[in-house]
Amino acid sequence: MKSWINTIFSHLIGQVAYQYAIRQLEKRMILILLKTLRVMRKSLLATVFVFIALQMMSLGFVGLLVTSIWIYPTDDLQTKLILLMMAFGILFLIPLTALCIFFSEKNWLKIADRIHFT
Repeated sequence: MKSWINTIFSHLIGQVAYQYAIRQLEKRMILILLKTLRVMRKSLLATVFVFIALQMMSLGFVGLLVTSIWIYPTDDLQTKLILLMMAFGILFLIPLTALCIFFSEKNWLKIADRIHFT
C-alpha cells in the first residue's frame, strides 16, 4: 500500500515539476521573443533612416548638378540640355552597373563557395 501511495505522490510531484518547468520555459521564450522583436524593430528603423538619408543626399546631389549646369555661362540652351542629359545618363548607368555586378551569377557563386567551405 505504501509503495502505491509513494508512486502516486512521486507522479504528482513529477507532473507539478514538469508544469512548473514548462511555465518557466514559456516565460523565457516569450522574453527572448520580445527582445528579438525589439532588436528587429530598432534595426528596421535604422535601415529606414539610412535609406531616407541616402535619398535626401542623392536628391541634393541631383539638384546641385542641375543648378550648376543650368547656370553654366553659355547662352546656348541646347548645350545645357545635352550636358544635363549626359549627367543624368551617367547617374543612371552607375547604379545600373553596380546592380549588375552585385547580382551577377559569378559573384553569388563565389559568395556561396566561401560560405560553404568556411
